[in-house]
Amino acid sequence: IEHGTYLDEETCALMTQRGTYFVPTMSTWDARDRLGRLYGMTDAERTAAMDRKENSIASFKRALAAGVRIAAGTDAGGSPARHGFIARELELMVDSGMSPNAALESATRAGAQLMGIQDLAGTIEVGKQADMVLIDGDPLSDVGALRNVWAVFQAGRRVR
Repeated sequence: IEHGTYLDEETCALMTQRGTYFVPTMSTWDARDRLGRLYGMTDAERTAAMDRKENSIASFKRALAAGVRIAAGTDAGGSPARHGFIARELELMVDSGMSPNAALESATRAGAQLMGIQDLAGTIEVGKQADMVLIDGDPLSDVGALRNVWAVFQAGRRVR
């Protein structure tokens, strides 16, 4: 389930029971809030975005409390959120009650499991693709450290 802005307890219980993944894409409303001011969003559009924000956070907290499997995503391209906003998505998840470790796993292990590629990606293990980022800082102490990308490796080769 992507967005899941209006999840209730019953739906979260069913999602947990059935092993359904939830991709909250909170960075969609966050980008509208941050960028909309620059691009002249109307008061009505801002009010609608803030309503979505409140309901999104409430749904996320319900899903988290119910033990729903959560994978990180930004809806990049389908909203004002763009590629590169994943660090902000994880910050929003942590701000909404998820531990930094669980947020990191939502963007790695859980994402790979959701896509069915856990044998190729999602964790650092022998035989898996060596697509990694090297961070300057400790994202387990401060998830915002994910913004401090020092190097990027794709298939084991440094590309940045």
